[in-house]
Amino acid sequence: MANCLPANYFQSRNLRIDLNQSNQLRQTLFKEIADMYSLGIDIGYSAIKVAVLDSSNNIIHSEYALHMGRASKTLELMLERILQQPGADQICCGAIMGSGSAFLVEGEKICPVNEVAAIVEGALLLKGDCASIIEMGGQTAKFITGFSPENKAHVEVSMT
Repeated sequence: MANCLPANYFQSRNLRIDLNQSNQLRQTLFKEIADMYSLGIDIGYSAIKVAVLDSSNNIIHSEYALHMGRASKTLELMLERILQQPGADQICCGAIMGSGSAFLVEGEKICPVNEVAAIVEGALLLKGDCASIIEMGGQTAKFITGFSPENKAHVEVSMT
């Protein structure tokens, strides 16, 4: 489990989610890690979504909240609720994405995941034979196509 963060890492109150080992964590995020959970955070223009998945990619906990311009405080409250869930000590890796995540990145040891890459990985994980995605966000909409499980390098994206 060399790629895992200490079990109590997410208990820090300063929200410094240390994904400094980004290459290793990105490689393990969508792979099975026996008895361990992964955390995903999406901070958008108007809302925050969080999810905790087990090693079989079952959703253990998920939450959606409008942040009303108070993304940091909203995320802190969401993470506090996650830490009170059974199995929170099993979270070993995570990723953050979204347009609103920039406020956490500057000067911190956080490695955001590219939003389009995360959407494609998630779609292929949930439905391996999908050929296109329409993603509706708070400020933009995306049409993503041209990918497959074998070809994730040449994705076509149209944004409005």
